[in-house]
Amino acid sequence: MKKLYSLEGNWPYMPLYSFSKKLQKTFLTLLLLLCVGFVNAQSFVVDGLKYTVTTAPEVSVNKDGTTCPTGALTIPSLVTNPGTSIEYTVRTIEANAFEGCIGLTSVVIRDSLTSIGDEAFFVCSSLTSLTLPNSLTTIGDYAFYECSALTEVTVAWQMPLVIGPLVFFELTLSDVTLKVPEGEIATYEAAAVWTDFSPISAVHNLTETACGIFEFGDSIYSASGIYSDTLNTAENNDSISRLNLTILQIPVTNLTQSSCGSFTFADSTYTTSGNYSDTLTEMAAIVL
Repeated sequence: MKKLYSLEGNWPYMPLYSFSKKLQKTFLTLLLLLCVGFVNAQSFVVDGLKYTVTTAPEVSVNKDGTTCPTGALTIPSLVTNPGTSIEYTVRTIEANAFEGCIGLTSVVIRDSLTSIGDEAFFVCSSLTSLTLPNSLTTIGDYAFYECSALTEVTVAWQMPLVIGPLVFFELTLSDVTLKVPEGEIATYEAAAVWTDFSPISAVHNLTETACGIFEFGDSIYSASGIYSDTLNTAENNDSISRLNLTILQIPVTNLTQSSCGSFTFADSTYTTSGNYSDTLTEMAAIVL
């Protein structure tokens, strides 16, 4: 091809079509880079889970790449982007999010989440327990397909959520315990899909704070924690009472006293030296 020269000097003149193609390639590359940067800016990872901004300030959740979480998984209500310190509300578990995560043993979803996508926990074959929040309004088809180890589902809706028959497809629900809010056993027994669970039990949640010890059912607890007890209800089903207990430690005050003859401490009078203790229900100041 003959060389073309510009009118000014002897610089080679680039044909128009060639310049146009290079410009298009440059523009396309720049556009792709901008798109990749935008996507990366909208996703972040916290505790092994990937969050993607959907409608600010809300995010969806998925596993991070191909890395599956194991053991007990809790989907939080709120999550903070470590790069921007912006807090987001977790609204959605994406379709196929935890598909094939065979190391998962329990899943607790906190209140705020509104939807679980199709096949979200597809063939999570070691999953034994599942807790679903009151905020949840949609569960996709095959969400818990062949979660064959599942033995317990706890729900928080006063009125059963309407779900399709494919949500728990390939599970024998008559072998899975359903825990529902207190007083709602009959409601779930009459609801499609939920009626197939057996047994259906009621859950009564208690929150208590005590000093030293707390008696619950037939047990006495001296440490903070979550405890359960099972009672029989008028509906002839088990009622599970779940206690969230906080134990406050009793403060210990050491006193050193010298006395001639005798010394009165609380309700007792001592006439010999030694170490003595007593429990006081309130503090009083004594001036000697």
